[in-house]
Order: sequence, then C-alpha cells, then structure tokens
Amino acid sequence: SMQALAAAACLDAYPLLIVVPATLRLGWAEECEKWLTFLLPTDIHVIFSSTDRPPPQTPKVVVVSYKMLHRLRSDLLSRAWQLVIFDESHTLRTPKSRVDVQQTSTAVRLIRKVRRCLLLSGTPSPHRPMDMFLQLDALHGGLLGASRFEFAKSFCDVVRFPFYSV
Repeated sequence: SMQALAAAACLDAYPLLIVVPATLRLGWAEECEKWLTFLLPTDIHVIFSSTDRPPPQTPKVVVVSYKMLHRLRSDLLSRAWQLVIFDESHTLRTPKSRVDVQQTSTAVRLIRKVRRCLLLSGTPSPHRPMDMFLQLDALHGGLLGASRFEFAKSFCDVVRFPFYSV
C-alpha cells in the first residue's frame, strides 16, 4: 500500500479512489493518514454504506469496498478520478456468482474509464494463469488476445482432448 500511495503522491493523482475488500477500508484510510502527511483528515472519505456517498466536491481520497463500488456505481463512475487503486485485485477473475459478475463488471468499467490504474495483489493468479485474464484485459483490452480462448491458447498451455480440455 505504501508504494501505491507513493505513486499517487508522485503523480499528484488526486482525487484518488481506492477499491478494497470491505475488511481493509479502515486499514487503507490509516495508511493514507500515515504516508500522505499533507492530507487533512477531512481529505479522506471512507464509504461504509450507500448513505456515505462522497460529497459533490470530491475529497482527495475515497476508500470504498468492491460491493459499495457497485452499489454507488452511477456516482463513482461519473467522477474524474486521477488514479484508481484496486487492492486484492485477484478478486477480479472469472466471476462465479451473479453478484461477483456485477461487481467485477463495475470494476472493469472503471478500470477502462480512468487514465491511471494500479492493480495490487499478493496472489495475482491464485489457481491458474487463466485467472489473470480479466485483470490484464481490463487494463489493456485485446493486448494478450481478443478473447479468453485466445489468451488461454497463447499463455495457458491449453491442450484439447476428445472429452475435455486441460
């Protein structure tokens, strides 16, 4: 987190949106206070619920969970973020449930909209290389293949057998 915040400070990339799992919201706010010493406490806005929408004059830093990003998508996607940081970005892999699909779709729309985006993860590919496709494609669509299948053929050593693929 310190390196991502240092990048934001070096780029003077404010307003900054930080998207994290819900349990990490306060930790990120504390890291902002610790490392971005030029910010006032009022410059950091943490969204806990749908009623915590940022004020019209966007604070310098907004910290939001993936779930709240989706719930407040019309507001948050309409703002002019200079940088968006996604922590634990490995959650942006092939979604398993309808809720995951919605949250991931909102995140991808935001990634493609902003000029600068940092995807942070200690485990970018938790299970297999294919899990990285969505993150990579969101950052630069089509760069590593026009589709999931092309990506898999080129980078995941896909082997087809008569009844299954590996």
